[in-house]
Amino acid sequence: MQLLLIHSDFIEFEAKRPTKMAEEIDDQAKKGRLEEALCAFIAVEKFDEDDPEAVIAE
Repeated sequence: MQLLLIHSDFIEFEAKRPTKMAEEIDDQAKKGRLEEALCAFIAVEKFDEDDPEAVIAE
């Protein structure tokens, strides 16, 4: 598992297109700006599926 944490003064976002399993959201929620944000990027890798308990323990 990979984890990247970024603390920033602000973060802006805009949804361009839905994913295959995205829920419906109104247009107002598709873009925005957050002040003093903590952004977490998490990537689960294929071999993590073999022993999820070990990944959790780490």
